[in-house]
Amino acid sequence: MVTPSSTRSNRILQGSALAATCALALTACAGSGGSPDAAGTSNGSGFADMSPVTLVVQSPYGPDHFMSEMWVDYAEVIEERSEGKITFDISYSSALSSVAEQEAGLRDGLLDMAWSMPAYNPTALPINALITEVAFLTEQTPLVSQLQGHGSTQFGMENETLNQELSDAGLVSLLTMVGQMPNNVMICTDSPVQSLADFAGKRIRVPGAGWATEVEALGATPVNIVQAEVYEALERGVIDCAVQSPANSLQLGMLDIADYYSIDTEVNFQGWNGTHITMSERVWNELPLEARQLLWDEAGNTLLRSMLVGGMDAWAEEIRTASETLEVVGYDDDVREALRAQRENTLADVEERADELAGEGNDLIASYQAVQADWRNIVGEIGYSDDTHPTWIDWAEAYDASPTNVDAFIDAYMERVQIPNRPQ
Repeated sequence: MVTPSSTRSNRILQGSALAATCALALTACAGSGGSPDAAGTSNGSGFADMSPVTLVVQSPYGPDHFMSEMWVDYAEVIEERSEGKITFDISYSSALSSVAEQEAGLRDGLLDMAWSMPAYNPTALPINALITEVAFLTEQTPLVSQLQGHGSTQFGMENETLNQELSDAGLVSLLTMVGQMPNNVMICTDSPVQSLADFAGKRIRVPGAGWATEVEALGATPVNIVQAEVYEALERGVIDCAVQSPANSLQLGMLDIADYYSIDTEVNFQGWNGTHITMSERVWNELPLEARQLLWDEAGNTLLRSMLVGGMDAWAEEIRTASETLEVVGYDDDVREALRAQRENTLADVEERADELAGEGNDLIASYQAVQADWRNIVGEIGYSDDTHPTWIDWAEAYDASPTNVDAFIDAYMERVQIPNRPQ
């Protein structure tokens, strides 16, 4: 059984405290900008004279979704470590602003912090949105791919071009280009879709442009339907299949109407690397340094950890449920070859458009590929492997018995990314 949210939150907070202890050696030289504790987080000594502030935050999901629970985890830690001087007002289900308008909401004062997704409004952050089209660079094995994707956030955190675009939009990012999902699964009704012949003529829901090109390359017709309408479209036969973010099918009841769950150990539909934790630059600049450092540090220690653990919890539960109630299938070699070929075309196309947006010689895609490769190696070096659970079902069952301890990963991320880039 997946860990209940209250237990999961305790595990997040306990893990954050452990990460703080383990990182003591890292922050002795964190700079003179504040008084960091063991994890680089501010120790609270500078908050006595700070005026209280409440940060308005929005989640696009309901309160029980793990991408909403991460804000609660974050708020609890920040409030405690700021001695109550920083609190959060959290809204759910895009109550204050549509996802596509969040950047404007941050800039105009409607929101202070948000889970921003440039792919939903590419005109606001076109270069950041462009990188979301190559969310297929991780491994496809279960555990390594997830850790590698989250680690590759280093690219977004340190790339000057991406961060300049954010700054020009009046935003500060505490986590940029989080590779949150290594792939997207597909659910289908009536018949399995595994070969190119199976894909031919099928109507398949896609969440955006990147997935549409993949579906077209397989001979199917992409149908762009928002998540809220997918259930009815499947139930009524408007679509045959749906490309879905991991865990959404279970949480939204779609496994009750689907017959087949497609997830491959070699090649799947591309994942999601477009999660940004952004803050209004106006609000950020009004905060004292120690408050900025605390928000920054816990974006890694708590938010990233909660996002990772919550995602693993939810995805493992969905895979186990699918294996018990549906037929789980992979793809035939001809589908894998077609998807790989399409990705080569996508890389070439994105590189060309990056030259138009960021100037020739920007090296965006090559740099992103290099960071992905680095984190594939780092994940292995710190002890994570898929050797004992090579398939997604194997991983989900193993995770149920013994959830992955992500402390070593968070320590590595803090050491390599969050602490070196800490506000000073």
